Amino acid sequence: MSLKYKIPFITLAVFIINLIALLIFYKLYMVQSVENSFSFAEQAIGSAIDDLSEAIDGTTYNEALSYLSSLENKNDLIFTLEAVETGKKTLINASTVYMPGFTQTKIISLSNEPYIFIMQKNIDLLSLRSRGIISELIYFECIVLFILFVSVGILLHFRYVKPLISLGENMARYTSGLLTPMPARHDEIGYLQNKFSELSASLCEEKQMQNRIIASISHDIKTPLTSVLGYTERILKKDFEEKQKNRYLTTIYNQATDIGAIVEEFDEYLSCTLPDSDQIKTYKISYIAKMLDDEYTALLREKNIYFTIKNCCDEKIAVQIDLLKLRRVFANIIANSTRHAKIQQLKIDFYARCDTKTAVFTFIDNGRGIDEGDLPHIFEPFYTSDQGRRISGLGLSICKKIIESHNGTIEVENSMPLGVKVVIKIPITIQI
Repeated sequence: MSLKYKIPFITLAVFIINLIALLIFYKLYMVQSVENSFSFAEQAIGSAIDDLSEAIDGTTYNEALSYLSSLENKNDLIFTLEAVETGKKTLINASTVYMPGFTQTKIISLSNEPYIFIMQKNIDLLSLRSRGIISELIYFECIVLFILFVSVGILLHFRYVKPLISLGENMARYTSGLLTPMPARHDEIGYLQNKFSELSASLCEEKQMQNRIIASISHDIKTPLTSVLGYTERILKKDFEEKQKNRYLTTIYNQATDIGAIVEEFDEYLSCTLPDSDQIKTYKISYIAKMLDDEYTALLREKNIYFTIKNCCDEKIAVQIDLLKLRRVFANIIANSTRHAKIQQLKIDFYARCDTKTAVFTFIDNGRGIDEGDLPHIFEPFYTSDQGRRISGLGLSICKKIIESHNGTIEVENSMPLGVKVVIKIPITIQI
């Protein structure tokens, strides 16, 4: 349950528990005290009305009125003389503030006429407190609130504060490479824990990728660099004929060129995360299809490779892209097909179609496909199935970064019965 629901629930639970505790305390301990207090008050007013009735019975109306008005405890007793025959009422010591109380009545005779003598005694709450009823209730309420607050505090500490402290300690231990599993939760604290776990896993994966990148760079550069150093050392230590010396220098140049290509591709990998905002422009799908036709159809035909293009998108559909980087993606896909197909009559088909919000570019060749063991790793940096390893293995990784920087996706799978299928999806951002 979310904290925004738990906190009101805990508050309501505390209120209900407090109310139930007060009711139980009242039922078990205070009812008898209250009843005794009320019984004492009833007895007192009963005795008082008997004495007063006897004192004024048989007197005149004015004498009774004067007598009752002169009595003490005027704030406690209210008298009413009501003529039986006429219904006329006279109130004595009447309070302007209504207070609950006890009432007793007597029939008396005043000036030889029957009267109803009514006497009301107000309940004095201060008197109840003096007997300890309200004081006991207040003391018990304080005890209940103290217990509830301590319980809620303990609950909040172990349920919320301690997990937050543990999460902070886990974050501190992460810098040392130590992580402690934390129990699953389904509230905001659980959300923080899950996000931290995802972040730590992502950082660990990123760190492993960095280590692989460093190892791959070292592997790719070490061989040509060793060759450069070896041939250079030979030239420096010995005198060679001009022809042999030129051959060594040519080898050194070729190896240095390979190193430069690796460094250049690695630099492009680092810089291709975001497209160049200055180069983002609107292009129709038909223009992109024609561009591919102009650049590759004739060129591939010279290599006995058949390249077909089919555009199924409406003429008005367009996308906003960095065309230079997208051309790099297309070039890499076509180069991979020509390099790894290894068949006599290679055929590459390009299809463009449009969904409601997405432009879909599909490349399909009829080559030998990709080994199932390699397929899950082809977008990983520096991964390559080329055992000779004269390439850095960054091509498809760069393609993936470029497409994702356009808020798109790229997927590669083996097509049936033979070949590779590459599907690129880019959002349609405008319709001209």
